[in-house]
Amino acid sequence: MRIDPENGISYEVLREAVPYTLSKGYKRGFVNFEEEVVFLVAGDKITTTIPLEGLEFSEDDPECPECGTRIQKTCRKPRKCRFCSTRIQTEVEYPSAS
Repeated sequence: MRIDPENGISYEVLREAVPYTLSKGYKRGFVNFEEEVVFLVAGDKITTTIPLEGLEFSEDDPECPECGTRIQKTCRKPRKCRFCSTRIQTEVEYPSAS
């Protein structure tokens, strides 16, 4: 369900949003966790505004070392920042020997 930007989405809500590389068919956007809204971006324009519901975010989502954009852990590997194209290095987890 899309959000109608004319019904209460203010510039302040966008200003407080965090840039994110997204998964689930979306490429990049800005996420405002407090307002539970995602602004989807194409090029340099916001094209769509959707609710946060159903998109999986984690406090452990990695951050781009170049530009600070957060990257959803559920993105396909290799993870790459879609804002600056930096490849994101992730720690490899090894199964414990019992």
